[in-house]
Amino acid sequence: MERLLFGETVSAAPRHTGKTPSGANLVGSRGSGLKRYLYYALVLVLISVTIQRERFGIPWELDGPAVAVLAILVFLVSPASVFKLKTYPLLLPIAGFVLSGYVSCFVNINDLTALTRSGTPLIGECLRESAILTYRAIMFYTVVMAARYLPELRRKPPIIMLGLLLAQIIMCLALFPFYPSPVSQLLIRGGQFGEGSRAFMGLFLEPNLFGIYAVTTVALWASAALYLTDRRALVFTLASILVGSLGVYMSYTRSAWLAMFLVFSLLAVGIWRSDLGAERRRSVILLLGTTIVVGYVLSIGINLTSDRDATTALIQRSGQLLESRAGSGASRLSVWNFALRDWIRKPWFGWGLLSFESESVPSTNGWLYSSVVQTLHDTGLVGVTFMLWVCAGIALHTWRSFREADSPIDKGIALGYLAGQAALFFTSQFSSFFWGGPTWVLFGLAVSYRRSPGGPQPIGAKEPRPAPKVFEESADGSD
Repeated sequence: MERLLFGETVSAAPRHTGKTPSGANLVGSRGSGLKRYLYYALVLVLISVTIQRERFGIPWELDGPAVAVLAILVFLVSPASVFKLKTYPLLLPIAGFVLSGYVSCFVNINDLTALTRSGTPLIGECLRESAILTYRAIMFYTVVMAARYLPELRRKPPIIMLGLLLAQIIMCLALFPFYPSPVSQLLIRGGQFGEGSRAFMGLFLEPNLFGIYAVTTVALWASAALYLTDRRALVFTLASILVGSLGVYMSYTRSAWLAMFLVFSLLAVGIWRSDLGAERRRSVILLLGTTIVVGYVLSIGINLTSDRDATTALIQRSGQLLESRAGSGASRLSVWNFALRDWIRKPWFGWGLLSFESESVPSTNGWLYSSVVQTLHDTGLVGVTFMLWVCAGIALHTWRSFREADSPIDKGIALGYLAGQAALFFTSQFSSFFWGGPTWVLFGLAVSYRRSPGGPQPIGAKEPRPAPKVFEESADGSD
């Protein structure tokens, strides 16, 4: 699959020379035998974060056991690295972001104890959400360390992300004609976005979350396509992007649609106005634009196979792309308005996680549909500063990966991770995806993709060179 998508493979070519970035010996040690299981555990994490347990009545988070197994394997491969600060990039902003949640709980402990939601004091909700953010930080660092120990497999996670997206879209398409049978309702929800609508939601909790995952993955691969030199690989990648765009459109998620257009526009401007603008890449960007348009036409055609109401619902949704005076756009603006009014009264540490309650708007269970507004209301200026620092730091790591990559494909993947982050950040201002597992796994893969030029030694080389450092970091791990 790697050769089909990239036109070449790195997994079979390089060999690991025995040292991890933290200096742990993997060749001829127990670590070398564990690396295969480390990769399988990483794949399991990637799969588990795309399945929402609430959809299927599962009482525990599916990614929890997967992350636990991955963490154990990381420790077994290199116990010493777990206790080194330089192993943890962006430690200060991530720790600050997590701790700001706990601080907001204790600063507002009296108010949160007095307030209840469904008979439960909000202090419990605040502490629970703080614990979830702690777990997300652990997930991020576990993915970072695991991926660092697998540099020769660094191109596989994007393929797995694409495979998961395509598999869920194909399942939705296969069940689409049978709506509204109980089986199809596991994958498609009608009625939420207009009469007759048939929104794809894959294995996610609802269509918006599926749409965000879809556009993030499409953005990653659209950027990677710019650097593909093999014609067959480009054709296969464009076909995959076409199917992925169907998932974006059929999620009925307007923020995901806008994010896809935004990413494409940024790539197009970059191609024509920078040194990226080789003639071949201009052709690829035109092909990508055509693919996006064809994807929309196909989505209308899919709805036509159902009934006219489904087609009308999709077209009407398109006409409401920037609508903010009615529907979900108006409700979001109303919620944000009241949330910001609350924040002004407690600007530094906010009101506590998921503490928003207002008699003037319908209950949102504390969710504010925007990562920035949510963080500002819940943890104040302190929390939102750390959150933006985290996003900027991860983007900077990814940009350095792009600048330092010595292979066109690695440049494309690094740029794809950066485009995926841009799509994710944009869509997270309209849906609360920033707290989800896929976000922190994407962050971990993006940060761990950074490596020094040169790469591992190809198999068959007569004189193996010393293992390069995958990362160049300062002593405090801040890079």
